[in-house]
Amino acid sequence: MFLDGISAVVLTMAIIEPMIRQAGFDMIWFGIFLVIVVEMAQITPPVGFNLFVLQGMANKDMGYIAKKCISIIFINDSCCNTSCNFSRNCFVDARTND
Repeated sequence: MFLDGISAVVLTMAIIEPMIRQAGFDMIWFGIFLVIVVEMAQITPPVGFNLFVLQGMANKDMGYIAKKCISIIFINDSCCNTSCNFSRNCFVDARTND
């Protein structure tokens, strides 16, 4: 059985959210980061849920679909790295830097 991205976020945020706040992360930036990472998880082989959807729609084998998704995985990875490295305080809450 597969668990889609939003279900995984809803199930885990009740546990993770207090830890994220206690660590001093800005919740807006963490939410953006979380969406990017969940999106990458949806298309990353071998268990990317969206790959199975694309396979059913395109009638191609999984290897072909996975090879075509590599560029999108690199784009999402660079977006994630850019958001982490763009500012040195990207995830740190501005209230803690007074």
